[in-house]
Amino acid sequence: MAQIATQSYLEDRLSIADLMIGWIHRDLGEWAQLRNLFHPDATIDITWFSGKASDFVDGSMKMGASSFKAKHVITSPVVTLSGGKAIAETNAIVVGDNAVLGVGCEGHARFYDRVEHVYLPHWVR
Repeated sequence: MAQIATQSYLEDRLSIADLMIGWIHRDLGEWAQLRNLFHPDATIDITWFSGKASDFVDGSMKMGASSFKAKHVITSPVVTLSGGKAIAETNAIVVGDNAVLGVGCEGHARFYDRVEHVYLPHWVR
């Protein structure tokens, strides 16, 4: 069944898209903003980490202080809304570089995020 593109639906979809491109905070070393993207009980399961989102941010901070740098190129997510919850499927390219070693890499990823609508300042409604 197709979703009706009401103003509320479009606002929610845009808010979710903004959350997905929030990975830029990781690339820029904006740790407080990255932490604010996640629900306090959120978990993450990606190539190099599996666990609490707060621990992921801590690990990202350690990685950010190293000679390895990463850039996430994020596409627009496909969002399925149902009530106050949503699933976002987002494709990404992750470009990694270690200038000290003179090596780099590129990986392709697809993120699946479960999003819950809560009334917090960062979720504009």
